[in-house]
Amino acid sequence: MLRVYEGEAGHTVVHLNDRFAHDTPDEKWLRALADEDPKWIVVAGDGRIVKNKVQMAVLAEVNLTYFLMVHPWMTMSIEDSAWRLIKVWPEIVGRAQVKTPTIFEVKIGKSIKIEEKGPTRQWRIGR
Repeated sequence: MLRVYEGEAGHTVVHLNDRFAHDTPDEKWLRALADEDPKWIVVAGDGRIVKNKVQMAVLAEVNLTYFLMVHPWMTMSIEDSAWRLIKVWPEIVGRAQVKTPTIFEVKIGKSIKIEEKGPTRQWRIGR
């Protein structure tokens, strides 16, 4: 959906499963994306990456910007998440322009908010 929204002249949007097998360990695809130039920006609903010590250590090492779509993003219907994601997408794109790779949380309640959590390399488990 975002690939169509961006169009040919927009940002490159790639689903993880278009590049890697479904069972690819997070550590492997994070390292692969970090080796590419320009570095990728990750937008995901997988909160385990920032809570798991091994995975978070890899994310900090490869130093990618990571937008975490926090609950209830991953439990909404595809229709509800689609229009909300399109609505917040310009702000995600704007925030992704940070010079220092950063972790963000995209929260949804009465409104959609993007909260900067801090530089990726400095992120610590248990914050």
